[in-house]
Amino acid sequence: MAYGAGLKQIVVVPAGLPGLANSCYSAKVTVTVTTGATGAATVIADIGLLLIMPNPASVSIQLQESSGTWTDVIPASTTAAHLIFSDATNLRVKSASTSTDRNATYYIIQ
Repeated sequence: MAYGAGLKQIVVVPAGLPGLANSCYSAKVTVTVTTGATGAATVIADIGLLLIMPNPASVSIQLQESSGTWTDVIPASTTAAHLIFSDATNLRVKSASTSTDRNATYYIIQ
């Protein structure tokens, strides 16, 4: 009988912190919506599955529907993180603030 034939070795590597080697998360990405008219927005330019961190007050995440209408999919002041797919065209960060630049942060799942 042969010993070791057909055995496969499994190597377990500890996960790295976000943005580092061996992590399934990219470095934290920040999108800034510059102060302007009410309803200022910035399209999320990354493609893939995103882990969107809790939103600050007056910042929402919107999806553009086939009709061209932008609809909130993650409302402002959200206290939980959300997973959502981005195609780099139809997902945006919208700010209702006219006095302060607002940020949204997320990680790309790799």
